[in-house]
Amino acid sequence: MSAASGDIEAFVLLACAVFLILLRSYVRLDLVGLKKLMLDDYLMLLTGALFISETTLAYLVVSKYDGLTNSYMTDEERTALDPSSIEYHKRVTGSKIQVLGWSLYVMTLWMGKFCLAIFYSRLTTGLMEFETRVRIAYVLLGVTYFATALSILLSCHPMNRFWQINPDPGNFCQLTISKVYILVVMILNVLTDVFLLFIPLPLLWRVEIGLKRKISLMILFSGGVFIIAASIIRAVVVLSVRQPYSPKFPCLLKDSYMD
Repeated sequence: MSAASGDIEAFVLLACAVFLILLRSYVRLDLVGLKKLMLDDYLMLLTGALFISETTLAYLVVSKYDGLTNSYMTDEERTALDPSSIEYHKRVTGSKIQVLGWSLYVMTLWMGKFCLAIFYSRLTTGLMEFETRVRIAYVLLGVTYFATALSILLSCHPMNRFWQINPDPGNFCQLTISKVYILVVMILNVLTDVFLLFIPLPLLWRVEIGLKRKISLMILFSGGVFIIAASIIRAVVVLSVRQPYSPKFPCLLKDSYMD
């Protein structure tokens, strides 16, 4: 994928997300009014702001720093790279931005999950069995978010090794290819998505609505299965692909977390 096509894809997806968030907010305002908006209504707007920030950082890494970080370099290339060179500066700065970008990426994901859990809490009011599941979801989301966020802070010490070029800082200090971070994000992301998925699905069979409508709602909620599959595929691809450094084609090193 070229840098230009990747940027277009990222901003198209961002535009779709922002549109849906604004549409949701408009519908909620129309239904309940400003005074009766709930916590998830405000958190969803915050999620949109985080998504915008994360996408902007990803674009910045690619457009201004050629997608360069401290990843995908041999020991010989690290030793040969002049610390006073432009490329060295780009790699260091790109790596710093990437740490912040990954942090916002995780925050965006889990903020959306919390919004969904809060929505389910309204949907299941008065149904003790499902209310318990929602409470468990709150605890699960809180624990898994901190576990994922701390996997950044605790996996690489001292923290400046996240943007160290030479010597090789090790796999854990290269967020683009860090096995610990990628697996933690993938496993906990999938785990929480599966749990959230099975909160509303059993409820649908108990609701007295037409079979066709039940099936359509089941398909709608089951869209989470696609997200789960995409998360697993993404982790597998990132862990298996190794792109060599190419000074002639820096865009091949598009290390952005938006890939």
